[in-house]
Amino acid sequence: MERDLLFREISIGTKLENESEAPKVIWLHNTDLDAPYSGGNFNFFYNSKANEATVTLNAYISYQDNFSVTDKENFVNRLREAVAAWDKAAVVQIQNSRGEFKKDIALRFKFQPVTDRKNANKIIEVHKSVREKVVIAVAFSINTSSQIMAHELGHVWGAEDEYYASGKKGWFQMRLPAGHVGPNSPWLKDKLALMNDDMLEFRVRYFAHFGRKLLTAFWGDNNFMSPVKHNNKIVATQIIGRIALLKKDIYS
Repeated sequence: MERDLLFREISIGTKLENESEAPKVIWLHNTDLDAPYSGGNFNFFYNSKANEATVTLNAYISYQDNFSVTDKENFVNRLREAVAAWDKAAVVQIQNSRGEFKKDIALRFKFQPVTDRKNANKIIEVHKSVREKVVIAVAFSINTSSQIMAHELGHVWGAEDEYYASGKKGWFQMRLPAGHVGPNSPWLKDKLALMNDDMLEFRVRYFAHFGRKLLTAFWGDNNFMSPVKHNNKIVATQIIGRIALLKKDIYS
C-alpha cells in the first residue's frame, strides 16, 4: 500500500513536434489543478527559478452567529495551525536529464483572510454547531479542532475523503457524494491517513496534482528533458518528478 512508500513518481510527456518553451512563472487564480476533488479552490504560484511553490487560500470568514472576540480569535488561530500543518509537508523533486533528483521544490501552504468576498477562493461559514464540509463554501463550527480543520483543508487543496461514509458498506456507501474515493478504493483501509478516519498522517497522493503542474515549468529546458525511445528511436520526450514527504503527520 502507498502508505509504506516514501516517494511517488509523476511525469508529463508529449511528442517532439509539440514541444514548447517552459513558462517563466506559473500563476493560477481560483484553480483546483485538476485535483481528484474538484471542490477545491486556491491560488497557485511558482517562479521557475525558485525552490518553493505557494498554495494560498484566500478566505472570507462569515460568522453565522454572534461570537465573542476571543472565540473568533481562537477559531482563526486553529485555522492557521491547520494550514501550518500542511506547510512544507512535501517536496516535489525534479529529475534532470542525467537521471538525478537534484531540483527540490518545497510546497508552501498559506492562509490569507480577505475582507471582500469577491477576492476569496472560499467563503468559510462559521456556525455554533455544524457538520464540517467543503463544497462551494466551507462549513466549520466555532469550536472545530485544528485536526478536523486540517482534514477539511485537504478538500480545499483537492483531496478526497477516504473513509466509509456511512460507517459500513451499504446503500448509501454505493451512492457516495462527490469528493469521496468510492467504495472500491484501497485507501479505505488506510485508517491513519489524514483524509481517513484517524485524520493524522500525510500521504504522497495528496500532493501529486501540485507536482504534475510544477513539471510543466521545466518543459523545454534540456537540463530536465528525457527521451522516450521505441525501437531505438526517440518518439517523445518527458519530464519525470517525484513527491517526497517531509512530515509524517500533522503534528510533525
